[in-house]
Amino acid sequence: DLYDVKGNALHNLYGQMLPSDPMAPQDFIKSMPPEQGKHLHEMNTSLIMGQRQKFDMKLRFNEGTNKNPHWKDYYGNGIAETENGKTVSIVYTVKDITQEIEEEKENRVLWNKYKQVFENNLVAMSFYDHNGKLIDLNKKMIELCEFDGERERYFRSIMLFDIPTIKENFDPQSRDSHYYCQHVHFGDLDLDKYVESRITPICDEKGKIVYYVVSSRDISSEREMYLEQRRHSREINKTHETINEYEEKLRYLLEQSNIFIHGE
Repeated sequence: DLYDVKGNALHNLYGQMLPSDPMAPQDFIKSMPPEQGKHLHEMNTSLIMGQRQKFDMKLRFNEGTNKNPHWKDYYGNGIAETENGKTVSIVYTVKDITQEIEEEKENRVLWNKYKQVFENNLVAMSFYDHNGKLIDLNKKMIELCEFDGERERYFRSIMLFDIPTIKENFDPQSRDSHYYCQHVHFGDLDLDKYVESRITPICDEKGKIVYYVVSSRDISSEREMYLEQRRHSREINKTHETINEYEEKLRYLLEQSNIFIHGE
């Protein structure tokens, strides 16, 4: 668009941003939020007065009516064109960013929902980028890893694919979820637990991996209960074997004495 200083009129150069051509600048400003309209007027004045040569700004413009508004968002700049040291016109280069603004709003809504679910989830979860760098983790994961300054520095510095308990069995190219039951033992960090984990790749619409979500739970207590149950079962089996052995010996002795015990 172009503003003719002498004629005090705005003109469409490329595109049809202006609803009428020519258009008085005061009418254009009326279709903007008051504060933005005031700022645009001040910037134009500074170009006309030779106080600056260009300016950048974002603006909203109502392409509808007061009763039925249709707001569009733009980003652009104004550049002064001069003759003999005087500004004769201002050329505006403008880009419609309405869709970008709407997408940003939608992304913020989704992000807030994600954060709420992520933070309040009862499952320990961490979030990595496509290179395996830690982005975020929730309270449950912080509790699971017993984060202090040293442990947090370690997990933020190491890539997901390079964690020793994962490195040998992980395929970064796979789109499938990976399941692990692992002994997380880092002597230097005083961290020793048995953990069950799932690594899920998140892909974009083109199938490219953009994130990894890691869900984990501490199974140390379950493992100890399982091992205790196995120990208990072995002890019971051993006791039964000992009893059977004594019974067989006793039966043999009685048989030798011509005394029989009839079992059930």
